[in-house]
Amino acid sequence: MNSKAVSIGAVAVISVATGIVLMAPRASEPSRRSDRAAIQEQPSGTARIGRGIPDGTIKRASPDHRSVPGGPDAVLDRSRAAGDPRTWVEANRPLVTASDHTVADLETDMLRVFRGMIEGRAPGQRDLLRFITAEDALRLAFDEDLNGVLDDEEVARFHEAQARFDPNTHPFVEQVMDLDGDGTVSDEERMTAMERFQEGSAAILEEMSHLPTLVYWDDNLDGQVDDAERSLRMNDPSVIAQFDTDGDGALSDAERQLLTSQVSVAFYEYVSDVGVPRAYPPSNIVDWREFDADSNGELSEQEREGLQDEWIRARDEWQAAAERVEFESVQQAFDSNLDGVVTQEEAINGLRRQQEEVVRRTTMALYDTDGDGTISMSEFATFTEWYDAEAPRADADLNGVITPADVTYVLQFML
Repeated sequence: MNSKAVSIGAVAVISVATGIVLMAPRASEPSRRSDRAAIQEQPSGTARIGRGIPDGTIKRASPDHRSVPGGPDAVLDRSRAAGDPRTWVEANRPLVTASDHTVADLETDMLRVFRGMIEGRAPGQRDLLRFITAEDALRLAFDEDLNGVLDDEEVARFHEAQARFDPNTHPFVEQVMDLDGDGTVSDEERMTAMERFQEGSAAILEEMSHLPTLVYWDDNLDGQVDDAERSLRMNDPSVIAQFDTDGDGALSDAERQLLTSQVSVAFYEYVSDVGVPRAYPPSNIVDWREFDADSNGELSEQEREGLQDEWIRARDEWQAAAERVEFESVQQAFDSNLDGVVTQEEAINGLRRQQEEVVRRTTMALYDTDGDGTISMSEFATFTEWYDAEAPRADADLNGVITPADVTYVLQFML
């Protein structure tokens, strides 16, 4: 199955803050899959957890690293002293064009999630769903001449804007990590900051997996995922075979996080599939055998360098073409009067329709338990049982509390 980076909207804005770098495949056909099927479709090694450290390993600072004055709590103090992310963005980013303002809004959202992670605060489910349409909003903003086409310069600026969502190189993040304020981030400071990120990201990781596990793991349909249901997944031999990276026959905490992050990706990819065709990379952008000059089945250092250079060139070429394809898809979906131009009004209406469809797909995933596309009377009866029991799955409007408004919310999807 081909893979594609998750959009900076759906999960990547959140993954930036949690350090989960998700490279998830999109389903070839939208479907409500079982958790096991969703897990099996995810190639191993495609997610990184542990605050940006690859292969699912969470590295904790050594005692020497903990000698940094203040330890992890100093990171929290430094984050608070850094000021409001919006103020930082306005002071350090150009705010001239419409695309400048769109990128600034998204970057501010990302940095606020980052600060929330440090302080142990997770974004709400509504925020997670709101981020899903972010990439299309960003893409549309870069067609500044409104000619319905992204030219080379606009594609280049779009990619440059995407780079601002990498926490490993973001200046605001570096500023928070610079605990002694000397203008550089030492290895000791980075490892100390990582400790704080690990402590603070637990709430976000749990929030991200909340809806996906309710949808995929609530086997007895009691509106919650109990220990037995969770254990069933964690001890499934096929799951252990895929996620047991250290080969000890069981899932460590890091490996369990990798599993739940993959389930989360499957869910958010499903609800974000709102009818706009997406571009997919080829299975192999470059054939390494073309660089095996002596045909010995191995690549020398020189041959590897040639392969790497060609891979980077081919990747950049494909990405530019893919952005044009995806932009054209969004353009066609949003251009209501078919004049070849997406006006600001059409963009706003199109993004609103996308968000409404994301909400609809999320609601149906939670309450259309037989997957027939409707919420039947029997399914509504099941929901009312969850409501009476105050089960987590009864929070239909995703505001964190269960009230009569949740009943009204579900009823509107039955009309």
